[in-house]
Amino acid sequence: MPGIDYPITGVIKDTDESLLEGATVRVCNIKTAEVLSATTESDGSYSVTFTTYSNKDFIVVEARKAISATMEKIGIAVTEIDTGVAGKDVNITVNLRVDLGIETLVLRAPQQDRDIRIFSPEFNAIKTVNTGFDCKQVTLTKNSDNYVTDIEESDGIHIKKTTFTRDSNNYITSIAERIK
Repeated sequence: MPGIDYPITGVIKDTDESLLEGATVRVCNIKTAEVLSATTESDGSYSVTFTTYSNKDFIVVEARKAISATMEKIGIAVTEIDTGVAGKDVNITVNLRVDLGIETLVLRAPQQDRDIRIFSPEFNAIKTVNTGFDCKQVTLTKNSDNYVTDIEESDGIHIKKTTFTRDSNNYITSIAERIK
């Protein structure tokens, strides 16, 4: 609904219920692939505003707070946009710990010149992650329902294309990647 702002607000807490100042919050509309970011205030609050959205768009909210140079605490929530109300409150407790070294390795650490093979139990498959790719430009292609169907990432030399095959309900049924 272009033209009508839709705010996502909330409070980020630690597991001991203390409010987290300075936590990084990323809010992603899965349908449009729009990502908004905010940093929590002294009272743990954050606020972002979507300007382009549709009813029932899935929203993923991720909060991160560093606890050391190599570790972060994170919390994640998933919700839907309801255009019948003027906004949405999404409160999160950061209750998971993430080792940044492992996360970077899994999410294509640049400057590595080898592939990493990762077994994914969710899909019962081995996925090859090309770790030598340093993305400089991203292009999204969307279908008639405004869902992302292709992502092209360019490093200036190669183009990595990720294709999402969707069923009639626009659920992703397969993902294919290749380097051109």
